[in-house]
Amino acid sequence: MAQFDQYGRLVRKASNALPHYQAYTDWDILESSSSNDNWWTRLDNAVRRFGNWYDGFYPKITSFFAAGALGLGLLYLVILVVGTFAKEGILMGILSLIFSCIIGYIGFYVIAVIILLIGFVFWLFRWIVWNIYTLLATLIVLGIMIL
Repeated sequence: MAQFDQYGRLVRKASNALPHYQAYTDWDILESSSSNDNWWTRLDNAVRRFGNWYDGFYPKITSFFAAGALGLGLLYLVILVVGTFAKEGILMGILSLIFSCIIGYIGFYVIAVIILLIGFVFWLFRWIVWNIYTLLATLIVLGIMIL
């Protein structure tokens, strides 16, 4: 039954927002494919499912690499400063602390650029497994480059 507001206008219920893709959930738009589909559609859906899974996975890998690299770099500098304090004395320890801060500051940006490049490589692989067409195009280009 239609509803009207106080001025006699028809009230239309807003439709729900369309579900959008979230890689970290189990929802997948391609889950509805059946075994009645042809082999090309099933292969395309398999590549897309893998790409969607990978899309939720590669930011975690990149974050893990970043945290590991920064943590190991910091641990190295702390061990270096403490070792210098123990072996060389307080003056060289303070000097090594100052140089370690400078090296750590520069190293942070070097690691950030490396992580950016690793993230780009992971993103590029995600583009390759976007669907079967991008995968085949990449394989063809790589095959031509090898020959």
